[in-house]
Amino acid sequence: MSSKSVRITRENHDQLWELKDQRIMRERHLHDSDEKRNSTGVGAKDKEIIIRDMLNKAGIAWSGDLRARSVNRDDIMTSDAAGNSYHLEVKHGGGSIAYASMYGLESFDSRDRELCLYGVDYVIYHVKADSVSNDRHDIADEYIVATRDDFLDMLEEYCHGKRAHGWDTAVKFGNADHDCINIQSQYINEFFNGLLSELGARTMSLYEFCVSVLGREPRW
Repeated sequence: MSSKSVRITRENHDQLWELKDQRIMRERHLHDSDEKRNSTGVGAKDKEIIIRDMLNKAGIAWSGDLRARSVNRDDIMTSDAAGNSYHLEVKHGGGSIAYASMYGLESFDSRDRELCLYGVDYVIYHVKADSVSNDRHDIADEYIVATRDDFLDMLEEYCHGKRAHGWDTAVKFGNADHDCINIQSQYINEFFNGLLSELGARTMSLYEFCVSVLGREPRW
């Protein structure tokens, strides 16, 4: 946690969340006046923060958590009504599901499935962050949750075009340095449709996850 992080109280809550909103807005429009592209990941960062506040029993307690988490930290760590802890990852589109730095490596020499989402209990996913409003009821209804193993199984089963070619079709290296493994962005719509088709079987809405797994409703 940053040394500049402060505890969120009733007195500073609204101000700190407003500062978060202002920061996100600046990132969205950073390059409006030049020829560079604006960041495409700002919406995903914002949703991660909101979902963290929705799932933590008492919400976000420190201002440092009003930012997206760094690579080597859980997006969300929360507990259920019985005190059992869960490590959760929020993912969007063709996001990264493994980082070489987590293993003390500079790069990967394979895209092995067991490298992906290591230590994660559940994955919270949506194909495009900006297609869902920041209304918490919309987020609870439209984001999909699966266990790590089911998520990776379905990634292989659904993330492909007309022909399936197994795990190697579902993932790719994120860049030329091979320092991360990403979901294959070419087939993210097929993948998300597959997750939706599994509702009630291997997937659930974020709302259902909160009620059935954590034993409480999301923080509205």
